[in-house]
Amino acid sequence: MTILVTGAAGLLGRVATRLLIERGETVIAGDLVRPDLGNLDVAWAQLDVTDLRKVFSLCEAQKVTRVLHLSGLVSTRAYNAPYETLEVNVMGLANLLEAARIFAMERLVYASSVALYGLGSHYQGPVDEDAPYLAMHLYGATKIMNEGTAKQYGRLYGVNATGLRPQISFGKDKQDGGAGIFNEFIRACATDKPSEWRRIFKEGTKIRPIYAEDAGGAFVHALLGPPLPSPVYNIGGQDNLTEDEWVSRVLVLTGSEALPAVPAGPQFDLDTPDIDCSRFVAESGFQHRFTLDEALQDIITHHRNAS
Repeated sequence: MTILVTGAAGLLGRVATRLLIERGETVIAGDLVRPDLGNLDVAWAQLDVTDLRKVFSLCEAQKVTRVLHLSGLVSTRAYNAPYETLEVNVMGLANLLEAARIFAMERLVYASSVALYGLGSHYQGPVDEDAPYLAMHLYGATKIMNEGTAKQYGRLYGVNATGLRPQISFGKDKQDGGAGIFNEFIRACATDKPSEWRRIFKEGTKIRPIYAEDAGGAFVHALLGPPLPSPVYNIGGQDNLTEDEWVSRVLVLTGSEALPAVPAGPQFDLDTPDIDCSRFVAESGFQHRFTLDEALQDIITHHRNAS
């Protein structure tokens, strides 16, 4: 089995690529830049997912049998580059689905997003995978197009494609958008640098932030585990808490004090729904490796050792 990971240089791409290599899988790390995986040896393919010929050439030459598609423009970049976002997010997945069809691949797992739901005020109670899509931004709209295209490739051409919708992911690395705000705040607190919290969500909004190690593990689990009965799944952390509660956990664990919160920017102040992530755990048997406090402590220790 040969696995192509697209977006391998990104936050989740690096985690998923490392986990696959640690399992002994043959992995091709596809991205525009070489992923930093420390001492791990991985085959890198410079890949633009919008170039159908290059996608086909790579998949044919390397005899790719499964794809983990994590390429995409998110958050601030998607907000500022709408046409490029359509090219990368929509046509990128379409090209991989077409490759999966032509080369009769075993499975394709791709990154969707809870951004396709839109405003939390449009819903009552927890929101599961059967809720309607009411995306308020272009990024969420591209994910609606992704899921619709993948479902049709499955229905019409037998392509085994599964989408996972992470809520906000956080980790040890710098990142764009909301994930970057989470990551930078932890780093600042861990290294005794007073930091203001750049508010992302409307006050009181419940969120399920998921550690990148668990999010990457969920994608690997979906790619390598038994076939899944549903075409898409929400994934998130085990804790359902407000943004202020999350910040408080970081402050307690680091012994820090935060400066007053400020708005993160016009594309934030998000009113996100209360996301139900139970279906993926129930249908796939996936188990989180980290509690929220364990995840935060892992990141804090990393930054303190590096400083």
